[in-house]
Amino acid sequence: MYILMLSATRECAEEIPEELRFTPATASRHMGILLFNHFVAVEKKDGKVYYRLNSETIAYKISRAVSKLPLC
Repeated sequence: MYILMLSATRECAEEIPEELRFTPATASRHMGILLFNHFVAVEKKDGKVYYRLNSETIAYKISRAVSKLPLC
């Protein structure tokens, strides 16, 4: 769900839990997983933290997964 949301726009860290109806702790845990796997990038601007989709990493991981599929 995060990835779909971030694909449309850059989101402020404070807005993500509100939009997804998550608690801040749940949003933080999920964002930590996405950050660990490099699916999102962090940008700090004017004292706020913004997240954006890291499309290069996602494309690479999808490409690797597809390359491992058996040929029919």
